[in-house]
Amino acid sequence: MEKPAITKKRMEKPARMQNPPLCAQFPLQEQKILKKAMMGALSLLSGAAGTIFLALFLFPAQVSRLGLSSFAGLFLFGLGALCAALLSYEYFYFRRYYYDMGNDVLIIRKGVFTLSETSLPYGRIQDVTVARDLLDKAFGLYNIYVSTAGSQAGFVAHIDGLSEQGAQEIKKMLLFRLRGRRR
Repeated sequence: MEKPAITKKRMEKPARMQNPPLCAQFPLQEQKILKKAMMGALSLLSGAAGTIFLALFLFPAQVSRLGLSSFAGLFLFGLGALCAALLSYEYFYFRRYYYDMGNDVLIIRKGVFTLSETSLPYGRIQDVTVARDLLDKAFGLYNIYVSTAGSQAGFVAHIDGLSEQGAQEIKKMLLFRLRGRRR
């Protein structure tokens, strides 16, 4: 009886099945973190101004007992802590932002504490728009808005904080997929 020949097969790395996701090919710009944090800080400052106004006029005795400099110091410390928390939140939001084009759907995932996912079938997409607001222009950012049939607000999903090249390329890729679906 002969022993079977033992051969060693070299394990080959599997070929990559698909391209890297869109978020790796066309990443969000880091300026997005600053833009979002700045918008949040402006909201905090307006809320802080209202809080100071209420504290000074509704509780003048308590503020004077605490001392104006102590009150201002506590207030500024709290405001600084809130701004640091806001910046951290925006950083983690930026890091978890995911978008890609599947075979049949556009996928957008975002969120820090709760992750939301939007999956839009290409057959439902009606329009793809690249747009900017005033702060986007200041930071050199571009946004893609996607609308579907029957959407009330005009758009259903968006990817914000892209470079101009990234936004235009993603728009071009989406429109190519849409043309292919409608033939």
